Amino acid sequence: MRSRYVLSWAATFALIILWGFPVALAGFTSNVAQSCARYWWLAWICKTPQIVQYLIQAVFPPLLLIVLFLILPVLLQGLAWFENIPRYSLISLSVYHRYFLFLVVHGFLIITFFSALSQVIKDLESPTRLVQNFAIYLPNASTFFLTYMLQQGLMGAAGGEFRVLLILGVRHVLILFILGLLQGTAVSYRWFVDD
Repeated sequence: MRSRYVLSWAATFALIILWGFPVALAGFTSNVAQSCARYWWLAWICKTPQIVQYLIQAVFPPLLLIVLFLILPVLLQGLAWFENIPRYSLISLSVYHRYFLFLVVHGFLIITFFSALSQVIKDLESPTRLVQNFAIYLPNASTFFLTYMLQQGLMGAAGGEFRVLLILGVRHVLILFILGLLQGTAVSYRWFVDD
């Protein structure tokens, strides 16, 4: 039993390391418009229309993160199940702990670091300037993390509002219209008050 626990957490840490590469790609592409003028291998992005550059920079990184963070709980649940946790509530708790590690490491540290790295990479020759430039660019790079978290929060709130409105709307239609038809004139009293 203890070996399954150790193997499960070892696989989680290995997944954290391997998951860093696509998350780093998302962080790097969040500043691709500035990087395409500096690096020859990104020059093709500068030649595309402005709208394509905006889509690559603004839509691709959050979309990639959303897909990665949607797949992740399924994998983490499989690791928690492999650990042989007896109750589903404890499996969910284990998934929450592991998911929190992923959000801190990937959602904040790697995204922020690689967003700043795309602007600082030109100064790799002088380490003192590299540290100074990281100090300058890290606050700007955290903007992507903040917008991602804001988008996640607004999507959660919008989903909750939609469910509430859907439930209230269906209830309203059922009570006032469909049941009103069964009662005869109740619909005309409700909808045609001026008659």
